[in-house]
Amino acid sequence: MTKPSTKAYLSKTVGASLLILFILGANSCANIENTDLVQIEEPEPIETDFGEIQERGTIRMITQYRPTSYFLLGGMDRGFEYELVSRFARENGLKVEVVLIGSHEDPIQILETGEGDLIADHFAINEQLVNRVAFSTPYNFINQIYDINETEVENVSMLKYSGENIVDFKTPQYKTEARYHGEKSPEMTFTKSESIAWAVRKNAPMLKQKMDEFIGKHIRVRESDGRILRSAYLNSLQRRYFERDRFESRYRDTAYDTFYSGYLSPYDEMVKSIADEAGVDWKLVIAVMAQESAFDPKAESWAGAVGLMQIIPRFSQITNKMELYEPEKNIREGVRYLQKHLTREAHLDSLNQHSMALAAYNVGMGNLADARELAVRMDKDPDEWPNIADALLKLMHPEYYQHARFGYKRGTETVNYVEDVLNRYSRYQTIYKMAVNFNENQPEMIVMRQ
Repeated sequence: MTKPSTKAYLSKTVGASLLILFILGANSCANIENTDLVQIEEPEPIETDFGEIQERGTIRMITQYRPTSYFLLGGMDRGFEYELVSRFARENGLKVEVVLIGSHEDPIQILETGEGDLIADHFAINEQLVNRVAFSTPYNFINQIYDINETEVENVSMLKYSGENIVDFKTPQYKTEARYHGEKSPEMTFTKSESIAWAVRKNAPMLKQKMDEFIGKHIRVRESDGRILRSAYLNSLQRRYFERDRFESRYRDTAYDTFYSGYLSPYDEMVKSIADEAGVDWKLVIAVMAQESAFDPKAESWAGAVGLMQIIPRFSQITNKMELYEPEKNIREGVRYLQKHLTREAHLDSLNQHSMALAAYNVGMGNLADARELAVRMDKDPDEWPNIADALLKLMHPEYYQHARFGYKRGTETVNYVEDVLNRYSRYQTIYKMAVNFNENQPEMIVMRQ
């Protein structure tokens, strides 16, 4: 997709040959009727800065699925970039929405269309791009390696991240030897360093300022000797993802297993079988499970909900509470509840259906009915999730919940629950699609956005 330029075009011509003669300025034999000159204007620039992001409540991170940026580990979101953006989001009262892109997609174009708010993908500050994007303060520094023929091979950090062995960093020439995919490379030499930063639209100065303030708390270069000083948090994050032994053993293989196989969680196969029987998308079930228990079959909430799908024993068809800790039985109960709620909302479009069903799964049908009744009293459509979300938030206040049949609601918790599960479900769908496309030997056709 390219940004259209302003241009004029001719329409309603008698024929292609006459059009050609007209363009060439021919004066004879041209009989062109009703020829209109139409101006196609540039699209309006996206005007989304920090204020609009705060109002929306989510910041959309443009990235790729890879070990250094974003990946799944046991079904849970991981990645250096993801965790750093998440920390920034939490400090500003926001959630993170991941916009996964394919390797052949241009992240800057996606940023410019407004589909995302920042690029966080180990993006190097590039002088050629400063007219298109605004870069944050750098939060990492890497060195580019070139071989003896001055052909760029890779950057040091990415060689490390990919499991290669960097042997020597001693002299100003930085002679190195690397092992790349099991083979010895020629001798290499560092030639330049690069600064890694986030990128945002140039018309989002407040967002850039907020990011700079955040990064400034975690990294700075000491003026006296140029030493890079990192906060304890950033040092911990660096060690977690870029320390060679830990990275190789914990993250790299798992990340690529998901890419190649579509593996999302430790319970994929069991959930697929049970969900298929019930006619429920297994990836939605996995998303609920991740949110409910983080895949811990022994999980138990303060309210007494237990197991992978957090089933409340008194509402279960299984009378022996201890059996609910068994993964298969717990999943069957969870899928049964979820299917019941989805079926009840089957008259709605998929987004509203999923939202209402998830809200009922979290807060119960009675509380959801109270929210619908309040929406009706406010002259709003009770089948539109934004109206129900607003009603649930209002039912946290006495002037509203005192008139509700089931009283006070945990409105914020339920609204956040629905948003979080749907965001995770979207990511799971994208990652699974990515794996399917790869296995069909068409990785170049991967389009990971929904």
